[in-house]
Amino acid sequence: MAHGKAIQAVLWGLVLAGLLGGRAAAAPVELVERVGYAYAAGSEELLYREIHRARWRDGQPLTENVVYRDGAGAVIAVKAIDYRRSLQAPGFRMEMAELGYREGLEATEDGLRAFVRPVGERRERGRMVPDGEDLVADAGFDRLIEQRLGDLKAGERLRFRFLVPSRLEAYAFRAEMVERTRVLGQPAIHVRMEPANLLLRWLADPVDVFYHRTEGRLLRYEGPSNLRRPDGDNPLVRVDFPSGEGASARR
Repeated sequence: MAHGKAIQAVLWGLVLAGLLGGRAAAAPVELVERVGYAYAAGSEELLYREIHRARWRDGQPLTENVVYRDGAGAVIAVKAIDYRRSLQAPGFRMEMAELGYREGLEATEDGLRAFVRPVGERRERGRMVPDGEDLVADAGFDRLIEQRLGDLKAGERLRFRFLVPSRLEAYAFRAEMVERTRVLGQPAIHVRMEPANLLLRWLADPVDVFYHRTEGRLLRYEGPSNLRRPDGDNPLVRVDFPSGEGASARR
């Protein structure tokens, strides 16, 4: 009987050690902040700041909240991103309360649903979007670049479907490195993103993004803002992410 109790005590000890060891080994959640400064294209006129606060674990983002503030500090938009289902096609929701605009992507029982409520409209529109490994949405583009940084530097062209929420559609896009350069005093690669379709390339301006050459973090974005003007259009902007002033140095 005593022998059985001794064995039982050893077994419980092993179980508890395993549980406690598992808890101790679990990586802690890290809070990471970065700030982007958005200027009107071709000028130094500051339009807004975007303050990103993200939760990371094991080198991967879990969730992220973004607050957009105008030059006076007033909140003009907010966005919530959830990477837990997918890094490249995360669920997200962006809202501009004053204009009544919102857009995003959400997982439902039936699949992925893109939605938008345009400026000046009361009703939200939605449409199911085919999922897949090639689907990229919102900040998931940054995750794609981080994962494929070596391929881009080697001259490979990336092909993917990029969600345009305002159109409730994912279009074929491509991205490739244009050059090695320096941005904000940092070694960078210049990546151009544009529609894969030739006709659409004639109709839409490309998006130029600059990433740290070795770390893969975003340094600069040049293209249409994801925010809206009162007329419903997207202003063209340059968004700089300095490595200091709260920018993430661990991405």
